[in-house]
Amino acid sequence: MSAFAQTEVKITGLFDVGYRSTSVGNANEKTQKVITNNNAGTSQVDFVITEDLGAGLKAIAYGEADFHSVKPSLGNASTTNNGYWYTGAFFNSEIYVGLTSATAGTLKLGAPNSEFLLGNAKIQPFGTALGGGYSNTFGRMGTNAGVGISGYVGFAETARVVRNERTVKYDSPVFNGAQVVLEWSPGNSLGTGTTSTSVTTGTSYASNNNAWSATTLNYGNGPLNLTYSTGQISAGANQSSGFYAPGSTSTASGLAANKLTANGSVTYTMYGGNYAVNSALTAYAGFTTTKSSNTTSGGTDVEDSKSSNVALKYVVGQTDFLFNRIQRQSNLATDTVGTPNGASSLTGLGVNYNLSKNTMVYGRYEKASNVVAIPGSATATAANTSYGAQTITAAGLMVKS
Repeated sequence: MSAFAQTEVKITGLFDVGYRSTSVGNANEKTQKVITNNNAGTSQVDFVITEDLGAGLKAIAYGEADFHSVKPSLGNASTTNNGYWYTGAFFNSEIYVGLTSATAGTLKLGAPNSEFLLGNAKIQPFGTALGGGYSNTFGRMGTNAGVGISGYVGFAETARVVRNERTVKYDSPVFNGAQVVLEWSPGNSLGTGTTSTSVTTGTSYASNNNAWSATTLNYGNGPLNLTYSTGQISAGANQSSGFYAPGSTSTASGLAANKLTANGSVTYTMYGGNYAVNSALTAYAGFTTTKSSNTTSGGTDVEDSKSSNVALKYVVGQTDFLFNRIQRQSNLATDTVGTPNGASSLTGLGVNYNLSKNTMVYGRYEKASNVVAIPGSATATAANTSYGAQTITAAGLMVKS
């Protein structure tokens, strides 16, 4: 639809609902069977605004609202809505305003998706859903899920690069298939780093004061698509807030601290790509490294890990067959939160039957070794973490526009 003569407003979205069965080998709670969302994609509603300013220049704005497609309750997010925190903002995912031109590139201001997240879709065909390994459970971008990367108020702890608030992102024009992308979010060391003991006042951690910078080189020419990204999250002198923590009668609710130590940093790299062998077969490969500046034994942000994967997508008529195999290695001696140390692997299998361009029936199978394997546990901590094998099978329906 069109709001003005030169302005276009689009509303798009994706709905994913299906059955999921999770089984583990070494926990008291052996299986979990649920009707849930996001087996194959992220359920969301997207608002896209484009205004033609003339001379090839356009103003753009984007807002994404993610939601749980089988749990519409908003009032008790921490207990009844799978950990989704609703803090008053309708757009709780990617959001930005910007300017774009074919000759000058694209500038985005806000919380645009990082090139690490976009690069993940280039090195394997499962995205962030089951089979991809780009998740808290497997921790491909790090075995420590609490370092605060891309963490913003309202976002859970995560061992992956997604996006960061207060970001400036610039995508250069594409020259002979090559492109440079820059991301920058300034740091803020003004936080007191202290915690209130009152439930009503919550905490006084400075909001989102970690700095983020990243550089990406992309190349796409015919059947070949390549990407290389390097980025660093760094803390100031005072600890910043990482996510919203549930409160009780004895503990303060509100902001919890992230795990980056004062003046500490974590550096990430991701590189790889895909190649269309023919119209039916596409091959993928990818590599990641994650390393922190802090080497103190037992430190909350100590990290030294790497991963690699190979993947395939094969199309037969209306059916897509997907395969992904990831190996992850951590050099840490200890880990108190998140995913475990040592060697780990994940195998993902998928099948999509495309009823149309926008609707598909899917099946997913994911088996991971040496991961946090506790179905239904809201948070993996030193007290409740159990490491072992985990198998997930799922089937469902996705509709998008």
